[in-house]
Amino acid sequence: MKLHEYQAKLLFAREGIPIPKSGLANSPIEARQMAAEIGYPVVLKAQVLSGGRGKAGGIRLVRSEAEIETTANLILNSQIRGIPVQRLLVEKAVDFSREFYLGIVNDRTLAKPNLILSSTGGIEIEEVALTSPDNIEKAAINPLLGLQNYTVRALASRLEINSSLWKALQQIAAALWKLFDRLDATLVEINPLVVTPEGTLMALDGKMTIDDNALYRQKDFLELSDQIVETPTEQEARKFGLNYIQLNGNIGCMVNGAGLAMATMDCIQQAGSEPANFLDIGGGATADKVAAALSIIMKDPKVSSVLINIFGGITRCDEVAKGLASVINEIPRNLPIVVRLAGTNVEEGKKILEQYPQLLQANTLMSAAEIAVQESAGVGMTILLNENARILVQGITGREGLYHSERMYAYAKNIVAGTSPGHGGEWVLGDKVPVFDTVQDARESTQADTSVIFVPAYAAADAIMEAIEAEIRLIVCISEGIPTKDMLKVRALLEHTESRLIGPNSPGILSLAKPRPALSQVPSLSLEELA
Repeated sequence: MKLHEYQAKLLFAREGIPIPKSGLANSPIEARQMAAEIGYPVVLKAQVLSGGRGKAGGIRLVRSEAEIETTANLILNSQIRGIPVQRLLVEKAVDFSREFYLGIVNDRTLAKPNLILSSTGGIEIEEVALTSPDNIEKAAINPLLGLQNYTVRALASRLEINSSLWKALQQIAAALWKLFDRLDATLVEINPLVVTPEGTLMALDGKMTIDDNALYRQKDFLELSDQIVETPTEQEARKFGLNYIQLNGNIGCMVNGAGLAMATMDCIQQAGSEPANFLDIGGGATADKVAAALSIIMKDPKVSSVLINIFGGITRCDEVAKGLASVINEIPRNLPIVVRLAGTNVEEGKKILEQYPQLLQANTLMSAAEIAVQESAGVGMTILLNENARILVQGITGREGLYHSERMYAYAKNIVAGTSPGHGGEWVLGDKVPVFDTVQDARESTQADTSVIFVPAYAAADAIMEAIEAEIRLIVCISEGIPTKDMLKVRALLEHTESRLIGPNSPGILSLAKPRPALSQVPSLSLEELA
């Protein structure tokens, strides 16, 4: 959890670190009132959790009252890296002769906090590391002993900082360590730490990041959380205790464990796509937590398929399956969901999932990633039709519909329903497949997700639109000779749905993979599989 500059500086001041006189403003009028109390010149600083504020125009010097409201209004009506500015820090402008960087950050390689001091301040420390690495000195801090004064003096000496500043530097570094240690911080930094004309040190900017995993014992910070910079889904995930970060890809991810989540995202990239999010449901995830996680993923409009990868340790596979089962028929979007389970109670979990054929199961992580990417991309038979497809035949009682349905059913038993107005309640294909009057009735009764249309051209557009309205995922229209005007209406309706149309005038879909379902073995009107 990141703190704003003004929040960090309040904590600095409580520990005796000198900061400029300042105040918070939410409007140009408040900025003018605050500046009058502080005295000109002042600096207006946008309070957003983003770097590059100065380059983006978010930090401006104001020398007189005549400029204050115009400048404040300009910043408050801007965005910095897509984040709207809603608060300003109004701060007394300070003259200075030199700038330093001082910070403490966890070093994962050393597994210790690192004290960092640089003789070049005012710019990003990463940039200094690239351009002037000799201007940076570091020292590991033993977390059992804490920061020692001699460590600070050693860094200052190596950077040839005037010894007259060492005592003040030690005091400020000690205060930073106190904040870092007491508040479960992962980063505290002052940049720049300046030398004033009076020869004193002052913090002109500050950053702090608090460990999310320690917020249960740092509850005061929960009220400081800036939800402006979080997406609605990130806010909701926090309420359920989910570690969720929204990304820019299209494959939604639900994984238990950060390491496994990273591996899952790597596999998605290897399979040719990008993850839409990082979501770690953690160990011991309950069914309710899994249901909440899936619901959150589905709210991202960029997501076009979902990959769920669970390795059961503390988290039990059957609990995950129960969570999926509890929400699968209620989710608002009909998207492909690929599930890979392994570990504790995996067989129990798989048995639960078998009751929901819309969930595509995979045995390995890489195969799960490939299926998720293929389903999302919408190319190839293995994507559009596999052993889990539940096929509905529109026009099943007609001559062509019944003929090809018989051949399809003999090849693979994926046909679960048919429709034919006025024939609802009948059974076909040896009394094994029910007939319904409408596609909606068929979908609600059988969870059909794929439709094949065998109706005359004059009725085909209506049949397609009926399937779209019923939220059928894949629609294959065999009919040919449909008027252009009719298909323009179909196209307009398709643009606002998740349905995918193959055809019209389609011979079917060709699969080059192993899945057994096929709509027919007749090449001229077929969904044929090549083994």
